[in-house]
Amino acid sequence: MKKLHAYLLEGRDLAVEDSYLKLKVGKFKSKTRVLKNTKNPVWNEEFVFGVHDLQDELVVSVYKHNDHEPGFFNVSTGNLVGRVKIPLWSIVEEENQNLPPTWFSVHRSKNVKSIDGDCGKLLLSLSMHEGDQDSSSESGVKSAWSRFSYPSTLWPKKMHDGKSVMKSITGRLDKLFVKTEETSKIDNSSEASSTSEGEDCLEETHHSSSFHELIELMKSKHGKGELPETLQGGVLLDQTYMTSADDLNIILFAPDSDFRNELSELQGTVDIHEGAWMCKPEDDFCLTRTVSYTKSATKLVKAVKATEQQKYVTAGGTEFAVSVNVSTPDVPYGTIFKVELLYRIMPGTSLSLGEESSRLEVSWAVNFGQKTMMKSVIEGGVKQGLKESFEQFASLLSRKVKLVTAADMSGEDHILATRESGLRSDMELNVKYFWNFTVVSTVFVVLYVLIHVLLCERDKLRGLEFDGLDLPDSFGEIITCGIIVIQLERVYGMIMHFVDARLRRGSDSGVRAHGDGWILTIALIEGANLTSLNSTELSDPYVVFTCNGKTRTSSVKLQTLCPQWNDYLAKMEKEVGKKLKLRSPYKNSTFQKLFGLPAEEFLINDFTCSLKRSLPLQGRLFCSARIIGFYANFLGHKTKFFFLWEDIEDIQELPPSFSTVGSPSLVIILHKGRGVDAKHGAKILDDEGRLHFYFHSFVSFNAASRTIMALWKTRTSEREQKHEILLEQQMDEHGKHLFEDTGSRFIADDLEMSLICSAELSMDNKSLVMMFDGGDLEHRVMTKSGCLNYVTTTWEPVAPEIQERQVSYKFSRHISIFGGDVASTQQKSPLENEGGWVVNEIMTLRDVPFGDHFRVHVKYQIKNSSLAHDSCKCEIYTGVVWLKGTTFQQRITKNVIGMFTQRFKEILQMMESEILLAATR
Repeated sequence: MKKLHAYLLEGRDLAVEDSYLKLKVGKFKSKTRVLKNTKNPVWNEEFVFGVHDLQDELVVSVYKHNDHEPGFFNVSTGNLVGRVKIPLWSIVEEENQNLPPTWFSVHRSKNVKSIDGDCGKLLLSLSMHEGDQDSSSESGVKSAWSRFSYPSTLWPKKMHDGKSVMKSITGRLDKLFVKTEETSKIDNSSEASSTSEGEDCLEETHHSSSFHELIELMKSKHGKGELPETLQGGVLLDQTYMTSADDLNIILFAPDSDFRNELSELQGTVDIHEGAWMCKPEDDFCLTRTVSYTKSATKLVKAVKATEQQKYVTAGGTEFAVSVNVSTPDVPYGTIFKVELLYRIMPGTSLSLGEESSRLEVSWAVNFGQKTMMKSVIEGGVKQGLKESFEQFASLLSRKVKLVTAADMSGEDHILATRESGLRSDMELNVKYFWNFTVVSTVFVVLYVLIHVLLCERDKLRGLEFDGLDLPDSFGEIITCGIIVIQLERVYGMIMHFVDARLRRGSDSGVRAHGDGWILTIALIEGANLTSLNSTELSDPYVVFTCNGKTRTSSVKLQTLCPQWNDYLAKMEKEVGKKLKLRSPYKNSTFQKLFGLPAEEFLINDFTCSLKRSLPLQGRLFCSARIIGFYANFLGHKTKFFFLWEDIEDIQELPPSFSTVGSPSLVIILHKGRGVDAKHGAKILDDEGRLHFYFHSFVSFNAASRTIMALWKTRTSEREQKHEILLEQQMDEHGKHLFEDTGSRFIADDLEMSLICSAELSMDNKSLVMMFDGGDLEHRVMTKSGCLNYVTTTWEPVAPEIQERQVSYKFSRHISIFGGDVASTQQKSPLENEGGWVVNEIMTLRDVPFGDHFRVHVKYQIKNSSLAHDSCKCEIYTGVVWLKGTTFQQRITKNVIGMFTQRFKEILQMMESEILLAATR
């Protein structure tokens, strides 16, 4: 059984002053002590809970202490203020199953009405351990090194606000760190020695010399030396800055450097003592100094002292190399190792404006004074601490000195640098891919045969032949040929895969749009603190997206400066049939880190399920706007994969079976050649080359199936499927389809329709009805009138003498400033006793403000005219049906009717001109 160690450190800006906390995991509960008269309480308490199910949550509840309301047995009670809920599985996903100190926001309880706004934050550190192991020692040691084994310029980041935190602080640190009562003082005075008076005078001169003079002295003694090699631990920082190497050296290592002082203040370092730079002849005129400092105590660890020995290894010309040895004897095992850092400053590439640049490279290593079994743990902790510390170092330095970008480089250097890096990476990729047993053995066998052929002479045993085996008439030839064929076939397959990958290089495995370019999906979530055009009134904001000449418009939010759109989620909620909520920032961050996704990728939902392969594997299925991924961790063996929604060809539901333990299954089938990176999670590969993934044992199969199907259909729907989605949106507030009636009931009985156009046309009614036959004449007229991408379906009978069809198109900009897509349903039927036709149409407008609030109804009546024998009369009626109320209802209705009045007049004029022009030809 696992055990959860919860370290409750402190609270910040709580809503009440007298507070205490209750912690609960499963059936286990615990409580902190009461702290009074403070909204920033400091508990520093540790709790241990048994964990039976990783799907449980750690619930931390904040209570207001009340001495005047005693409960049973005169025990004081409290009022609930808010809660923090942390899934246990998220702790397991952290490195070493340790969640370092993290700020969690307290969410106000629904029953609390007396508290407005935020309820404050709690600082927690969590770690998961096996029940029979005492892992605090090892993890605590690693945590200590990750925080303290680095120099004064590399102190770690402070606590983040719940999003980006250190990964190594775990274990019971209070038991590991024992505060040393003795303090060491750095005495920078010269030690007693038996040197001559001349040497003493030389040393005093070097003490009093300025930093610049000492650097020049070292340059004159050393000349232009070679820079030492990068240390074996790896590179922590490699950047090019827009300054000279001399200036960068001064910024980093000059006495009382402003950069070092700001970095020390930022990282909370105290008691800093910098010794003077000295240049002694016995040290080969190399500058050296000693720096000591103390990392201030935190809530978890006590103050730790460190000492640095800094030494200039090279200072010649425009190149500098500084070696830094850091000792931290107060940390566990601190007496057996030292951390070594190497700063290399060298000239950078030439810039386009002729300015100087310099390149800074920092590498690291750990030097052990004796052997220890904790070597890997120590190195891992040091690496993590240095990595996090240098991120802060680089950020501050980039604010002091401008970084060199590709735009700053001269054209020739930029092209050469890009080409060299590309060639180098390509060569590394080629070697890594082809340097394997299959290729090497194939080359060996081919060379074997070629050498044999070259050395072989007729009637002589030469080359690779020997007595008893007379090639070519022997089994050796057959065996050799068989091996060559098999090996060449495998190598040929590898080469084809490699060539295919190179041809597709630069793509992101996305899906091609129907046309040129790629499909771009944008999820509009919310806005915050928008600026109002009128200082006395709130605005009605909406968003217009423009990309490559195409424009999309969001819905309008009324009287607010902090609008909430969630259009994508609203669409998903309609498909799924239930309310969807964005996951917490912490869960989103965990999801993004788990699959290596960008920060813009947000998690929509996740489900507990089993992946069916040879054996079922319990894990979680994650769904975002772009991908669907699976993750499982079974006894330390992690299974992880994901693929795009566009990769999916079909999703099937299978009934319960014995192999799925009586649970229905969801089968996801990918397109041929898709999801190659997720192949290890597929159950089968069918004859058509498609991967099949089987998921079962969902907690709620129906909810999971609806969500997954809705996301897939939305991302992969073709034009017809999109049209069907539009039709599904054309439902009234009672769930009744607006198009289900036929004939005269196609238009609602209570709808007030206005006559907007009545015209006598010099053509018979059969010619005018051609405007609805879907032929070239209709497409030509509608395109001229401003309808883009005009598409119609064929007329189909739906009732006696009643036909129906679907129409979709897009408004051009001169018709509507918003553009907008139109999807409509038309029904055509003959007029009784009048020898004409009636066409009823219901239109849905998308990508226009409030387009989801209303539908436009149009009625065309075409009949013979009483004025002339070969003429007809066309009357057009229009009305607007409102599905949702809005304060702009009258204004929108007026604008819509006005727009269609002018539009239908133009269409009738164009239709008459086209027909008369065709008749005269």
